[in-house]
This record gives sequence, C-alpha cells and structure tokens, in this order.
Amino acid sequence: MVVSRGLCIGAGQCVLSTPDLFDQSEDGRVLLRRQPVDTEEARVAVDLCPSGALRLAAGRSGPVVDDQDATAKGWG
Repeated sequence: MVVSRGLCIGAGQCVLSTPDLFDQSEDGRVLLRRQPVDTEEARVAVDLCPSGALRLAAGRSGPVVDDQDATAKGWG
C-alpha cells in the first residue's frame, strides 16, 4: 500500500469507505490507522480515491507513506 499524502485532496472517500483503515489529519489529508493492510479491504478505498493518493503496491509487506511525518514515525 502506498499512501501519498502530498497528492491527497481531503475528499475523505477512504475514510467513508474503510474507516477502520483510514482517517484524516487536522488538515484533511489521509492517515493510515493501522498495519498490516488487508489488500482486499484497501482496494475499495484505492478505487474511490479521486486524487490517486492511494495505490496498491505488489510485493510490499507494509505501507509506504511519502511524507516527512510518516518518515518520522518510521513508516517511510
């Protein structure tokens, strides 16, 4: 799972479709709530994301988040 917070426009479709997997930060951008990520569960949110901020990545065992906040948390 790749979460590109820089691409996120805050539409919230990920949160509405899979609230146990995604949340939104104070600025409205996507937050991954837990890992590991179930691919089938995440696919719904990936398909609904209007900005392409979410995508499935074959062969990845955990999420990749492309912002500095995630790097500080050890995710990136």
